[in-house]
Amino acid sequence: MESHDAYSAIIGILTQIRARLILLLTLLACSSAVGYCLTEPAMAYLFKMVRQVVFITPTEAFVTKIKLALTIGFTLTLPVLLYMIAGAAAAHGAGLSKKTQLMVTLGGYLLFVAGAAFCLYTILPVALTFLLGFATLEMQPLLSAGRYISFVIMTVLMFGLAFELPLIILLLAKLGLLDEATLRQKRRYAILAIFIAAAVLTPSPDILSQILMALPLMALYEVGVLLTRFCRKRKEIYEMPADQQQLYM
Repeated sequence: MESHDAYSAIIGILTQIRARLILLLTLLACSSAVGYCLTEPAMAYLFKMVRQVVFITPTEAFVTKIKLALTIGFTLTLPVLLYMIAGAAAAHGAGLSKKTQLMVTLGGYLLFVAGAAFCLYTILPVALTFLLGFATLEMQPLLSAGRYISFVIMTVLMFGLAFELPLIILLLAKLGLLDEATLRQKRRYAILAIFIAAAVLTPSPDILSQILMALPLMALYEVGVLLTRFCRKRKEIYEMPADQQQLYM
């Protein structure tokens, strides 16, 4: 019965998010306009990692800037999306106060930015060095601007979303779908899943990139375990009689 209620809560959350989609799209359009002004320095940094790129169709350069502007716009809009998700979770049984919703929003955004930055400044340079290292005198890299930017955007977004792991664990624990005992019991399977995800998400097949991806995710999983423990203790405190609660306040 509890499981059914939890899944009903998730459906309700998704329905509420869909109802606010128009607001999100409006904010995305405005933030993408701001992002378009930032595409030149962003492209200059990204292209410097591979020295030279080309565009092979008349529209490719323009479309590439639009894709990058939309990505920047999404990053700027993300706090609003996270706040909506936290608010929807609170409205469907997660028990999140307004203060906790703001903390979840800030924490989720910082995690996303940390994941994206970790990818840009650590994983991508290693991966590109490895992949471009296969060049020979007879086979030189000639990268399409559009495909290269799409490759970077997809990799960065995947890393940013992967770093949301503690937030996802926290929300699932609040909804009653996870608890600390389950997370500890399934840790070995979680580690296996993390290494599989690292092998899929990292842009190069070298073991160094995969380890660099897996280690932070394992640490974030343990952070998620600690968060579920904290949530359980807070719940136990609030279920105590009022006179006993004072001992923990």
